[in-house]
Order: sequence, then C-alpha cells, then structure tokens
Amino acid sequence: PNDTPDPTEPVTVTVTPSAGGTVALPGAGFVLEVPAGAVTQPIEISARQVPEAELPAGLAAFARVGPVIELLPDGLTFATPVAM
Repeated sequence: PNDTPDPTEPVTVTVTPSAGGTVALPGAGFVLEVPAGAVTQPIEISARQVPEAELPAGLAAFARVGPVIELLPDGLTFATPVAM
C-alpha cells in the first residue's frame, strides 16, 4: 500500500517565532522550511498541490517543472528568508 498522503489534501503546520517550522507535501516533492525568527507570532501555514482541474485555463499552456502549490495565508511575509 502507498503510505504517501494525497498532496491535494491541505497540510497545516503551526510555525512559531522561536522554533520556525516545516510544511511538507511528500507526494508533491514540496518542502517549505521556515527558520526560527522568520515569523513574529505563531501562525498556521497551509500547503496543498492544486489539482489539474482547478488550475486556471491559461496556466495549462505553460510548461511546468513541477506541481502547482498553493500556500496560505495569502500575503504572508517573512522577516528572514525561507527555503523551498
């Protein structure tokens, strides 16, 4: 059996100023590493792979090197660089 979670199902992680956090979608090959100090207060960050059927029509015409990942909350900025 395949134990890899469905990457189109959202994964939510609470990221804190003191510890940072990691948001991972193993089935999509995506990892967001948020270091300590990158956020100023605890915040929930969600990620999911956007299914092909939900992609905007114009995006299908572009060559992509990987899946399209949606990150929430929209507009979140970080105090220090994060890694994807």
